[in-house]
Amino acid sequence: MTREGIVNRHFLRLTKLCFVAILIFVVGNAASKDPPGLPDAEIDAALADVWSNNPVTSERGLRALPGFVRLRNTPKLNAIIPAIAAELNNPNSRIRSAAADAALEIVTTMPHLKRRFSFDRILFDQDQGLKLHVLWECHNNRILFDAGEVAIMAQILPLSSTEIRFAIYANFSKLGNTYVPGLNNKAIAWAAPAMLNMIDREIRENATASTGGSVAGQALHTLGVVGRGSSRCVPKLIALYEQFAGGGPANRERQREILSAIGYSGTTSDQSLPFLLRLLKDRTASLADRSYAAGAIGIYGPLAATAVGPMTDLLREAVVARAPLPVVSSITDGLRRLGDEAEPAIPLLLALAEGPEDSPATAAAVESLRDLAPVAIDRSARVFASLLYREKRHRLERELAVGLATFRSAGLPYTIAALEHPTPVVLHNAFTVLHMCGPEAVAAVPALQKLVDKRTKGWESAEILLRKFRRVPCSRLCVSM
Repeated sequence: MTREGIVNRHFLRLTKLCFVAILIFVVGNAASKDPPGLPDAEIDAALADVWSNNPVTSERGLRALPGFVRLRNTPKLNAIIPAIAAELNNPNSRIRSAAADAALEIVTTMPHLKRRFSFDRILFDQDQGLKLHVLWECHNNRILFDAGEVAIMAQILPLSSTEIRFAIYANFSKLGNTYVPGLNNKAIAWAAPAMLNMIDREIRENATASTGGSVAGQALHTLGVVGRGSSRCVPKLIALYEQFAGGGPANRERQREILSAIGYSGTTSDQSLPFLLRLLKDRTASLADRSYAAGAIGIYGPLAATAVGPMTDLLREAVVARAPLPVVSSITDGLRRLGDEAEPAIPLLLALAEGPEDSPATAAAVESLRDLAPVAIDRSARVFASLLYREKRHRLERELAVGLATFRSAGLPYTIAALEHPTPVVLHNAFTVLHMCGPEAVAAVPALQKLVDKRTKGWESAEILLRKFRRVPCSRLCVSM
């Protein structure tokens, strides 16, 4: 046989062997019952444990099942979920608890499976610890209760302990923040009336939950959130506000909470904004009350444009009276929330930002100007730079630096110019701002390179920044501090 024939014969034999190997692999996989990485035998064993008559064994199986659900393409999902759901109603509290933990673990990572689990039995449970655990785990992991579960919570509210009520209110609040304006979800239809029925009791009892929070304060906040769309909510809150008029510090704090609740709920009521505007302009009301009204008005945005003038006048009054930070901040927060509509207040805020460093008004103005950048960016950048890039350290230098970085291209020329300043404080602040700046910061590269080349003061920090700019693509530069 020729050399060429021998080569052809070996090639043909090799081809056949490869074909057989591939055929064995394909047929073997097709015949295999279990996809790779899915231990059906282990799942079956865990399910058998769950159905065991031994509570300890059942608990062990329930704690194992969530791990299998996390596997991809688990073929027995329709066996695992019903097994856990069934044990949520088990008469043994230990098994119910294990089933609740298993369900919570699954739903936390796979929220769409919540509809497969019902916590009805646990919400009616005599085991207060288990009930409280489920309520807080759902709240903390953003698991929303369905309408049936909310109806049960509304039913058990009057009979529940302080801690349970506090946890229920917290879950109602999260539900209300998810479904806006409120009545586009059946669960809210249960939550709002329940809150209206309980609010007088909570305020009267004025209890404190074991978490340290005021149950009345949480209830008022929740009523504001879930009460949107309810015609009874705002009138009730206004009546409560008037009920606490003329009292001491505790009453004033309660009024502040009520005003905040009116702000949350009132955007769907035609009574709330007129009430807040009347209070804002009421010279017989305390400065604190009027400031809290200003803070609530900010929630209305462009709808409250007519309030800018009175809010600006109130801010001047608060500064003259040397009002404490909470009062001043409430007014400036209201202006900040108004966005572009707050432009007429910018000159006053700029003047306050240049005021005494230890004044509450100065800190509040700096924070507000940072958030109002779209309507005052050039003016704010100039003022912030003049305060930050000076030889004496400013008490609010961190806030000013964040503001300049937020202003991006408007503040960058001042920062680049500061790189030529010989004072260490100025250089340090300039480097800090550049670290926080976005893509526009690459414009500072020539100035930084100049520092490095001349080995002048701060060149080591400049070199660090240069390495950062060279290592990170321009499109990925972002605020990093």
